[in-house]
Amino acid sequence: PTRNSILQQIVALQFTTFSCMLTMISPRGLATALRGNPRLFPRTDWLTRFVSAGASSGTSTSSSTSTSIEVTPEPPPHGIRLSKILASHVSNMVVSRREAERLIRTGNVTFAGKVMTIPHVYIDPTEITSGSLKVGNKAVLLNERTKGKDAQSAAAATEKTRIWLVHKLAGEVVTEKDPHGRPSMIDRLVRGGVGKTKNSKKQRVHLKPIGRLDMTTEGLILVTNDGEYAHQMEIPKNKLHRTYRVRVHGLLSPYKLDRIRRGLTIENTRYKGMIIKPESKGRGTNTWVKITCTEGKNRMIRNVLQHLGLTVTRLIRISYGDYFLDKTPLGMAVEIPPIPLKSQKRLGPLIKKKPKPKKESASAESEGEASPIQWVTHR
Repeated sequence: PTRNSILQQIVALQFTTFSCMLTMISPRGLATALRGNPRLFPRTDWLTRFVSAGASSGTSTSSSTSTSIEVTPEPPPHGIRLSKILASHVSNMVVSRREAERLIRTGNVTFAGKVMTIPHVYIDPTEITSGSLKVGNKAVLLNERTKGKDAQSAAAATEKTRIWLVHKLAGEVVTEKDPHGRPSMIDRLVRGGVGKTKNSKKQRVHLKPIGRLDMTTEGLILVTNDGEYAHQMEIPKNKLHRTYRVRVHGLLSPYKLDRIRRGLTIENTRYKGMIIKPESKGRGTNTWVKITCTEGKNRMIRNVLQHLGLTVTRLIRISYGDYFLDKTPLGMAVEIPPIPLKSQKRLGPLIKKKPKPKKESASAESEGEASPIQWVTHR
């Protein structure tokens, strides 16, 4: 490049910077500045078009003299997400939403002869004909609630939320498929008939556990067919109360109880304060306590007690939100009516802060009753 061309580029860059400062980096003002000086910066057609497009699709925020541009919102996508169709609207296979997304991303799903690799692509159920949607070499069949209906009707016809209250056994994992071949709670429930539909005994819903319990923990765990309901019950911001009965081996001193109630940090992981109430003294150094928390971190109670020199010899969850284990037999699954999250009472902070009392003014004190103290002068 020649010296003159370099100088032109420098001058154009300085002018553009100055224009941005004047227009408060407004896309419309920048486009005007570039378009009005083709001699100083001749190769700005592509940049002008790019900035102009940004100005026409957004709202100008430069100054009071600039006018705002109304943006027309895009219409919602028509259809149902492909991953949701496989997880909730199919009759001849049972997969979770996560498993459906994995099948799609790995190229195992085809629609109308085309390999689908995007789980959130929208498909109208009316476009799914016999054999058009396949997983591997298996044709997918839509259930009766979805077949022949448009996207809006099919989405509204989703199966009602069902809840099973399960008394989990110690020594079994919660997941449905365990790579190590350990006993599975979900597999045991499926073999026992949990999740079968009322219309057809061959069909069943996908069972999703709400939360997790480790292999050695027993007690209450909820199972549902509604993934969204499970998500709302699990997310930390809702702070559902979880209560456990714990048999602890070791000296449970007042200092350790106070540490548990105030919360502590272990290996850069913060565990919030929990409510702990000793129930009864067992044999020797064993003590039964009841612990209530609002978090579901992995092995939280075991980690906190172990950090304080205590050993958990038995851990039983007895409540989750407004669901209670009560006298549910060991290993049994009982279907119960779902409790909406907004109707549940056992949620929110464990310790509610008391409002500070308002200080009375000096004038109010002077207008009140006279002080019982009388000064006595000794002569």
